[in-house]
Amino acid sequence: MDLKGAFNLIFFRPDDAGLLAVELGDGLTMISLVGSFGHTVTPFAFDVISRTILSDVKSGIKGCAEMCCDDVMGACAESERVHDMGWTRECIEGLLGPNSVAENKSFYGRRLDFIGWSVDLDEMSLGIARHNFLKTFYGFIMAREQRYLSVREMMKLASWASRYSLVCRYMRPFCSFLYSVSVGYENLETQISISDDLRVVMDLWVMFLLLMVLEPLSFRRPIRSFGSLRALVMVNLDASLRGLGLIVSLIEYLRDEKTESGWRRKETVVAVVGYDFVFDLGTDSGFQNSVEFIAIVAAVMLLTSLGFRGWSVLIQGDNTSSLSWAAGEKSRAGRSLAAAILFMQLQQCNEIPIAEAEHIAGGIVQSDPLSRGVSPQALGYLPEVIYDLRENPSIDNMITRVNPSRNVSLGDDLADLWQSIRSCIETLTSIQGGWTFPRRESFFRRESGVAW
Repeated sequence: MDLKGAFNLIFFRPDDAGLLAVELGDGLTMISLVGSFGHTVTPFAFDVISRTILSDVKSGIKGCAEMCCDDVMGACAESERVHDMGWTRECIEGLLGPNSVAENKSFYGRRLDFIGWSVDLDEMSLGIARHNFLKTFYGFIMAREQRYLSVREMMKLASWASRYSLVCRYMRPFCSFLYSVSVGYENLETQISISDDLRVVMDLWVMFLLLMVLEPLSFRRPIRSFGSLRALVMVNLDASLRGLGLIVSLIEYLRDEKTESGWRRKETVVAVVGYDFVFDLGTDSGFQNSVEFIAIVAAVMLLTSLGFRGWSVLIQGDNTSSLSWAAGEKSRAGRSLAAAILFMQLQQCNEIPIAEAEHIAGGIVQSDPLSRGVSPQALGYLPEVIYDLRENPSIDNMITRVNPSRNVSLGDDLADLWQSIRSCIETLTSIQGGWTFPRRESFFRRESGVAW
């Protein structure tokens, strides 16, 4: 449901308009006669209207609703639709007057487009709305044919990439390429030469946009993946320039009236890993964020090999950058690029969502000794929970493959890296999980009572 004429629904008195002057650059001043989209400051005060309408709407509908600027979006049972849409219209017109709803823009159904997104309740998935898809596809098609692009055009591509990689998660590691080339320019018309790596990113976007149309079920994002999740597995992890350590525990929630939440968390250790890198990073602390992120990726590979598909994970560590990269699915192009590509493919294909990233500040992480060459046996862990990643060649090889000291050229290395990752994931999701011994069946037999 759309507000009719949005801006024109808030007029300022001519005598007061001058009091709302806003200073712009180059000696210009803007005097607005009507309200405009923004937050709570005048004259960009339309959000006050939006929040008032939404509050009124939520107080009387049976379903749920949200509002973006002048668009109201809601969801309810079919039997509740007439009531909820009628109440919403009443709230809008009660505040803004008769005929303030654009009836020609009021729609309902099982599949609708909302502010650039296509929401499908039959498939329970999210995709790109047709109009936005065509605009984005045309933009990348035209850009890849050019030798130079202006900073303004590059920023537009970066904005599209950042927005739509939310659905096409394969492309999230490449967003920073588009942003990085436009940093530092003041003149938006400055022409930027398109590098070979940048052209590869543009080609990838064209390819994935086409796949979203040809294979929509494979390249739309499940709506369930956006919800807040309760962690079922906890991974305490740490990394040094020498290696990484992982402690995996199953989480059981028990009633406890003495706690603020009313629940107490019981943790049972089911897997412990101490692993030394094959590659030598010396003493360069600049690699620390990267190896901490590699530890998170290794944890996801381990969980995948043990059959934890769809299990939400709480990751604990002492490195804020890597925790942020994993929880927000955002990382910088550079030393962690290969690991980020692997991480996002694991997330897209096997769905082990990061429910929470917990930073352990000012203390020693449990897994710290494991990352510095101390064996799990020396720390008192029983043989049945100890996993040696050398006995899973797929995991072992991929950790070596994402070596942060090795530069990744998209033109020369991406195709081979991509194929290696796909092959690795196929192996990890197989019955044996890539292990050289029959570990998985005994794992589930041993822990099934704790997991459920």
